[in-house]
Amino acid sequence: MEPDARQSDRLDPQRIPGMALGALGLRLLAEAAADADQGEPTGIDVTAETGRYGQDPAVREAVIEAWAWLHAQGMTVITSGSGSRMVVSVTRRGRRALAEGIDWARRNPFHEA
Repeated sequence: MEPDARQSDRLDPQRIPGMALGALGLRLLAEAAADADQGEPTGIDVTAETGRYGQDPAVREAVIEAWAWLHAQGMTVITSGSGSRMVVSVTRRGRRALAEGIDWARRNPFHEA
């Protein structure tokens, strides 16, 4: 039986702490959005996504920072959550960044109106 192609394309947790913040954020968002499209139309559970890459403190810190960057850049919006659970949805800006790539995100920084 062949492995799921998306599973084999997952980020290697050992590489995560060394990745640039924006590149890591968009990669995490792309993986989570693809999974959400497969069965969780209610949003992306950031808490679960953070745990997906293991318990190494450096990895968890980098993943949390990347999710915070995505939110600060207007690419996600919090849609629900309780306790330590947070669920987000991808915004129009986030979908555009996923389609256009990190260079688009760098050329078009988020500015509050």
